[in-house]
Amino acid sequence: MLYIYLLLLFILSPFLLLFVVIIYKFLTFDNQYDKSVYKTIVDIPRSKVFFDKGYYGEYLTVRCLEGISEKEKFLANVYLNKAAKEGQTTEIDVVYINEYGIFVLESKNYSGWIFGNDKAKYWTQSLNKRVKNKFYNPVFQNAGHNFWH
Repeated sequence: MLYIYLLLLFILSPFLLLFVVIIYKFLTFDNQYDKSVYKTIVDIPRSKVFFDKGYYGEYLTVRCLEGISEKEKFLANVYLNKAAKEGQTTEIDVVYINEYGIFVLESKNYSGWIFGNDKAKYWTQSLNKRVKNKFYNPVFQNAGHNFWH
């Protein structure tokens, strides 16, 4: 009987360890998120930010930029009307404002290998040899946000 328990523990231990790590990450994320600038500007529940790759990427972007300047402001998830297309809007993920300028950021929280260049209309995400996803060039996407260029 002891062998069965040891065998079960051996089989389940990686899953148990993974579960403990996820719980630990979620609990430490709670504390970090509650103190973040991102929470004050978006007021999205922490569980949604933790489990949504898009929001989590925006959160990480703001966190990386926090404290670069003493005089800084952030905006997130800004919707603007498209001047050329009546009734249509565009979303800006993060706007960072400091004494050096206004920076419009498109946040992509993708994993794997990313292939593309500033002139290609589409970029490719490669997760392995079989899974490849095309997505619109974020440089082009961000250029659409900047109406004054």
